[in-house]
Amino acid sequence: MFIDSRRRRSAHEKPTDTLPDRGVDDSPVVRLALAEALAGLDELDRVVLVRRYLDDAPVAVVANELGISEGAVRNRSLRALDRLRARFGADLSDLRAP
Repeated sequence: MFIDSRRRRSAHEKPTDTLPDRGVDDSPVVRLALAEALAGLDELDRVVLVRRYLDDAPVAVVANELGISEGAVRNRSLRALDRLRARFGADLSDLRAP
């Protein structure tokens, strides 16, 4: 079976039996900072992020609930996440409690 280069597993991926521990930081500092950042987003962007990532709703469901296209849900998700990453950095390491 032929798999084109876009679908082939990259050479740097290595299967493993265990996943790295990237525990969840649920400190009050992180929760408050995230709540403030979410409050700073447009209402529709905030709803899209909460429904998709906190409520784990599929794109199609969020799109139907909000009366927008699935593409609009994906675009709003990406742009809102970019704004959060710009504020906190990619991994929120600057917010971790000592």
